[in-house]
Amino acid sequence: MHQFNVDQNRNRDGLTRYVTEYTNAIWHGDIHFFRNDQSRPIFGLIDDKSRFKLFCSRVSDKTAKTVKNAFQKAIDAYGIPYTY
Repeated sequence: MHQFNVDQNRNRDGLTRYVTEYTNAIWHGDIHFFRNDQSRPIFGLIDDKSRFKLFCSRVSDKTAKTVKNAFQKAIDAYGIPYTY
């Protein structure tokens, strides 16, 4: 099991910084808007360790169903991450 020591990774600002030891342990997902246009969302997933782009595409909306479908495409292509 992966362990993260939060206290060692806390910086002067009080923010926690972490990097996993293994690829495919943690994936990060986020939605941004193309040229700040709220009608043009882009969803992306990256691997924490490698910063490899697992998924990046324009999506129709920000609903859980849309994010789930994008996440499933990444799982189909790269396997299940340890955590998301």
